Amino acid sequence: PGAAAAIDAGDRQIITFLAIIITAAIVVAILFQSNHSDYRIVGQIFNTKITAQEYTEAFKRVRAATVNQYGQMMSRFEPLLELEKKTWDHLILMYEAHRQGISVDNTAIIEQIAKNPLFLENDTFDQTKYKYVIKNFFELTPHDYENSIRDTIMIERLTEKITQDVILKPNEGIQEYKHRKEKLKLTYCFIP
Repeated sequence: PGAAAAIDAGDRQIITFLAIIITAAIVVAILFQSNHSDYRIVGQIFNTKITAQEYTEAFKRVRAATVNQYGQMMSRFEPLLELEKKTWDHLILMYEAHRQGISVDNTAIIEQIAKNPLFLENDTFDQTKYKYVIKNFFELTPHDYENSIRDTIMIERLTEKITQDVILKPNEGIQEYKHRKEKLKLTYCFIP
């Protein structure tokens, strides 16, 4: 009985030691995963890996641009707007804008913000109102909002650059639409 009790005590020490090691390993793994979850790859665009953090930042910018567009109606339309899809479209367009060397200086951003009616008081830009609206309506920091404006301007410039040489005659668009939508009528005869 004495030797069995000694073995049991030794086994308990080993089991306790192993339990502590396993618990510590699990805690370290959880901490490591939570610290690096922003860096996990969620997609790829033209061989460029997109991390969770990059996607989240892009989503915030897309949402801000959408709030800018829809205003107070945003809450009614948000479920229909497919913001996740728009975020991927946004990332693709931003990739292309950077690839084509399109940039936006701070002056363009300031001008865009200064003419937004949300931030005007008696037809004058109001810094206090700007900070309040950004924080409470857009739920962003001024820095994040300004980056969303930068992205919007970059995408507008990319669109202008791509479409600048496109010229449509008045009926050309309608004709193309009809052409694509026309059903092909086929008459055939079966010969046995």
